[in-house]
Amino acid sequence: MTLEAEVEIRLGSLHLEASLRATPEAVIAVLGPNGAGKTTLLRTLAGLQPLDRGRIVLDGQPWDDPATGAWRPPERRSVGLVFQDYLLFPHLTAVENVAFGLRARRRQDALAVAEDWLRRVGLADRARARPAQLSGGQAQRVALARALALQPRLLLFDEPLAALDASVRVEIRRELRRHLGEAPGIRVLVTHDPVDALALADRLLVLENGRVTQTGTAAEVTARPRSRYVADLVGVNLWRGTGRGRTVEVGSAALSVAEEVEGDVFALLHPRAVALYRSRPEGTPRNLWQARPVDIDLQADRARVQLAGALPVVAEVTPAAVRELGLAGGEPVWVAIKATEIEVYAA
Repeated sequence: MTLEAEVEIRLGSLHLEASLRATPEAVIAVLGPNGAGKTTLLRTLAGLQPLDRGRIVLDGQPWDDPATGAWRPPERRSVGLVFQDYLLFPHLTAVENVAFGLRARRRQDALAVAEDWLRRVGLADRARARPAQLSGGQAQRVALARALALQPRLLLFDEPLAALDASVRVEIRRELRRHLGEAPGIRVLVTHDPVDALALADRLLVLENGRVTQTGTAAEVTARPRSRYVADLVGVNLWRGTGRGRTVEVGSAALSVAEEVEGDVFALLHPRAVALYRSRPEGTPRNLWQARPVDIDLQADRARVQLAGALPVVAEVTPAAVRELGLAGGEPVWVAIKATEIEVYAA
């Protein structure tokens, strides 16, 4: 079974152009900032938003193809959709909510199947409770059971953990990962949270401003970010510039690197590799400039310091270094970076 989607759609200021290919072997997370088009992509797959151009094909069967007029309405697509805000029917009990789709398909065993799925998600004792009587975590479990009970060929999740309190989020994430691993068919989830994406998915598709900027396994995406958004998620410095010999020109600044490079490249640097000094250091570091701290983010035993200068850079130091260098007062410091600490790859 394979899902192949070429999606183009305009909605207000959003112009979404994205390609997606998925198989049952891997859970795919569509990751991106708010307004990137993630939910719109999910809605097109579910049939809730027709395409302007492109095509959606599942296992050789066209679901949406404006060029040929092919169109399969949502109720005829084998899709299970879990919404961010659950969308449970308030007048129905938990078991009736889970049984709803099964009854719509005229399943005689709808109630028994629904009860079994509530047991699987740990809510057998809440079967007769209505949504208003459920906690957020319990409501999400009911929504998950409702989608899984249909055994859909395509299972979609729209920010499945966003509405949960932090106290239950870890537990529900662990349960969701188990159910995703057991579910047949193709599984696609949308999130803006990198923790959810890395914990729940096998492959990532990064969507920014309606365009796919990067795809691959979590290791591939995090090892070599290809946009500022991904670099910020991973917590590394990323510059795009032009390689000329052992120099990468970034605007009017230049970085010395260890290997010869040519053309359009990314230069990646971990904040731990940035050294800060109150006075100009002795010796001849390959990359040296003055910068002014503009923001400090304390994280347990480390501090991430954002510096403005010839090149904006983030350094990671100890809280003691923050005090010793006078960083909290915004005093200028010297930034030193070894050429060997900078990884360069083609853009």
